[in-house]
Amino acid sequence: MPFAQRSARTTVTASVHPLDVRHPPGAKNQVGTEVADQVVYVNTAVDSDNQPLDGTNTYILHFEPGQTPPVAGMWNIAMYDGSMLFTVNEIDRFSIGSTTDGLTDNPDGSLTIYLQHARPPQDLLCNWLPAGSFNLPMRYYTPLAPVLDKTYKLPAVRQQPTRE
Repeated sequence: MPFAQRSARTTVTASVHPLDVRHPPGAKNQVGTEVADQVVYVNTAVDSDNQPLDGTNTYILHFEPGQTPPVAGMWNIAMYDGSMLFTVNEIDRFSIGSTTDGLTDNPDGSLTIYLQHARPPQDLLCNWLPAGSFNLPMRYYTPLAPVLDKTYKLPAVRQQPTRE
C-alpha cells in the first residue's frame, strides 16, 4: 500500500483529507505561505498492515531504484512523537532525506530507510531515523508533476522481523 493510503490523512496546505491530495477552494496555508506547488506534506501513523507505528518495532521505508520522491528541491521524512514534537534520540537526528549527509543507496540503486528505536548495525547508521512512538510526515519541497497530479505513490512503511 502507498504511504498515504493507510495514513487516514494527507495534508496539503491547510486541508486534511483521507487518502489523497486535494486542493479545496479557499483553503488557507497551514505553515507559512507555502502552496502545493512549493511544498506538499503527506503523513502516516500506521504501517502497511494498518497497525500504529511503534518504536518498539523495526520498520523500513524502501524505495525501488529511481523511485525516490520526484522533486526539484528536496524531500525528507521527519520523526514526530504523539505530541507532534521531534522524537528525542541518541544521535540528534530528527529527519532524513535527500539532503542527509551519508544517505546510502543499496548496491542495486534502491534506497532503504530504517525506522526503529534500536541502533542498527554500523553499516546502516547513515540510513537510520531513530524512532519512539511516532508518526511520519513526508515533505516534498518543490514537488514535480507526479506528486501534484497524484501519480507518484510513496512505498508503505513495512514492519520487519526483530533482529536477534
